[in-house]
Amino acid sequence: MAVGRVIPLLINAALILFAWPLLLLFEKGFSITTDLALQELSDTNHPLMKKLMNEAPGTFHHSLQVSNLAENAANAIGANGMLCRVGGYFHDIGKTDRPQFFVENQTEGNRHDVLNPIMSQKIIREHVSKGVEMGREAGLPTPILDIIQTHHGTSLIRFFFDKAQKTTDREKEVGAIEEEDYRYDGPLPTTKEEGILMLADGVEAASRAVKPADEKKLDALIGQLIEIPLEDGQLDQCPLTIPEINAVRESFFKTLKGVYHQRIEYPEEKEKASSEANSVPSQNSNPS
Repeated sequence: MAVGRVIPLLINAALILFAWPLLLLFEKGFSITTDLALQELSDTNHPLMKKLMNEAPGTFHHSLQVSNLAENAANAIGANGMLCRVGGYFHDIGKTDRPQFFVENQTEGNRHDVLNPIMSQKIIREHVSKGVEMGREAGLPTPILDIIQTHHGTSLIRFFFDKAQKTTDREKEVGAIEEEDYRYDGPLPTTKEEGILMLADGVEAASRAVKPADEKKLDALIGQLIEIPLEDGQLDQCPLTIPEINAVRESFFKTLKGVYHQRIEYPEEKEKASSEANSVPSQNSNPS
C-alpha cells in the first residue's frame, strides 16, 4: 500500500524535473516571459541589482520606489503588476555607467556644472541605450528590455534644453538650439506596463525633489506630472485609456501618501514648501 502511494509521487517529481528545462526552452524559443521567470528576476540579489546598489545607491532607492508605484498602479487596472515590479527594478541600470552624473547619486557637487548642455544631455540620454545593452548581456527578457528602452520615450530633457537656450551666444539666430537634439531617442511606450513605468518614473523623481507639504499639493503635483507626457504625446501609442490613467493617478496618490504622511513640517519648511508648490517641475527638469 505504501509503495503504491510512493510511486505516483516519484512520477510527479520526475515530471516536474523534466518540465522545468522544457519551460525554460519554451520561454527562450518563443520569447515568452512567464510569471515564474519574472519572480526569479524580482530578487534584488540579481547581479545587476547588486551593481546598481553598490555603484549608484541613489538610483537603486529610486528604482525600488518606482517599482512599488508601478506595481500598485498596474494591479489597480488589471495590468501585469509583476512585470511592472521587475521593470521598475531594472529600468535605470544604465546609470551605473556614470552614476555621479545623475542628481540622486551626487554627494559632492554637480558634475554638469563644468560641461556644456549638449554634452550633458548626451550623457543623460545614453543611460537608456547603456541599460538596454547591459540587460541584453545579462539575458533579461524582451519585456524588461522594452521597459528600459521606452521609460523616457522621446521626452524632452528640459533642464539642459533650457540651460542651452540661456547660455547660447545671443548673436546666434533664433532656433539655433534644436529641441530634437535634447530629446530621448525613444521609442514610445506601446504597452500598458511601459506606459505605467514612464509615469511612475516621472512622478517618483519629481515628488522626491519637491516633497509636497500636504495631500492636496501631492495630488495636484501628481496630476500635473501625468499631464506633461500626455500633452507631449508620449502615451499616443500606449493602450492606456483615460479611466485607466485616472486609476493610475489615484494609485500613485495612495502609495505616495503613505510615504509622506508622517513627515514633520517645521515653520521654515512651511514657507519653503509654499513657494515650491507654486512651481511644479517639468518632467526631466532634473537629470534623474
